[in-house]
Amino acid sequence: MVDISLTKSLRSTVAMLNKVSDESAAASQRLTTGIKVQTALDDPSAYISAKNLSLHAAALDKYLERLDQGLGVINSANNGLTSITDSIDTLKGVVTRAASSKSAFDRADLAKEYNSILDHIVETAKDSSYGGKNLLLGAGNELKLYLSADQDESVTIDAVDFTDLLNTLGLKKLDEGKLATFETKLTDGGSPPKPLKTTSKLTDSGQYAVGDTIYVKDSASPPNIVNTLTVTADTTAGDLVTAFSLPDKGLRASLDTDGVLTVEAADGFTIDKTDAGGTTTAIADLTSATASSWVKRTDAEAAKQTVADARQATQKHATNIGIGLTLLKSRADFVGSFSEVLNSTAESLRASNKDEEAATMLALSTQQQLAISSFSITQTADNGILRLLGGGSS
Repeated sequence: MVDISLTKSLRSTVAMLNKVSDESAAASQRLTTGIKVQTALDDPSAYISAKNLSLHAAALDKYLERLDQGLGVINSANNGLTSITDSIDTLKGVVTRAASSKSAFDRADLAKEYNSILDHIVETAKDSSYGGKNLLLGAGNELKLYLSADQDESVTIDAVDFTDLLNTLGLKKLDEGKLATFETKLTDGGSPPKPLKTTSKLTDSGQYAVGDTIYVKDSASPPNIVNTLTVTADTTAGDLVTAFSLPDKGLRASLDTDGVLTVEAADGFTIDKTDAGGTTTAIADLTSATASSWVKRTDAEAAKQTVADARQATQKHATNIGIGLTLLKSRADFVGSFSEVLNSTAESLRASNKDEEAATMLALSTQQQLAISSFSITQTADNGILRLLGGGSS
């Protein structure tokens, strides 16, 4: 191995070149990454301060994740309550229509619609979950959220069971009722018999005679006579249809082109005929019909207040949920902003000044050029001295 001996001036120049090279590499890295304090060796105070700020921000970010999960639960419940409120407003419209309807049959149909909306409310409540938590399913679904990273302050949002409509909103399903139907064919005495029309004489049928009295009775005990028809020579089949048409009480009739008389009942009725001799004959037994909850308009009218109370209760729960939502959103916004400030401050403590680093790079480049020039001059001078001492030639 050949040993290379350098003069003191050359060694000094080489050392300077190495130092400039190292400092240039460090400055280049700072300029490229934008980070001045990479390790604690660069600036212990700034490094430790930035590290603490970053750790605090990371803790806040984890806390913010929990808040976001809670906000998801509350948002789902809030959306569910908005939909439920809309459904209750629809209920109000159904009840209003039922209270103004003059047909027990229409009111029975509206009772079915009412029940369908209640089913929709229950399904909405079941679908208002987030992350396995549902504030609209009652006990066991309460939401407890801490309002600080160290968990020394918390808020609890109670769950309400919107699948138990009776206890929560005072709403219950209505009896939809069941119709009873009676049919008979009205024909004249001809051969072949012809079906009666609404303008045909009722006595042409042979089933009715002048002096007969037809009684329509309800299912009360004792029964009440709700309508009568005394047959005369001028009584028509249409008069019979009219006698059996009491839609507000739950009775309706029709006569088709084939002479078929159809009587439908939305409540229990019996129809009897008493002839001139006093003999009573049962014409139709419609007591198998069951009344809907709104067979009477007064019952539908009373439901208005029930629905109004339900909406008020829903609004109360929605307000409680809304307060919790506003509180947590405000806290989440604050925590998010604070975390950003901490991260920004930590970055600024470690960040490099690009203008300063660029100037440093330029200065180091100049030093490097000067060192190289110095190295060349020193080497030339040393060679000249050696030639003089050795008497050699160039």
